Amino acid sequence: ILKHVKDEESFILGMDPKFARPDWMIITVLPVPPLSVRPAVIMYGSAKNQDDLTHKLADIIKS
Repeated sequence: ILKHVKDEESFILGMDPKFARPDWMIITVLPVPPLSVRPAVIMYGSAKNQDDLTHKLADIIKS
């Protein structure tokens, strides 16, 4: 739907069509760093937990 918005209409919405378009506001590809960049964190004892970056990525994907 947003790809069909004309340049004149996006200008009325307050966006310069050269630099910002309504269809650019939707994330279609989300780059995810590999596990080696976001390793599991060892908690007290031998329990493991995911790092904060992994939790935030999961929150983004769930919403």
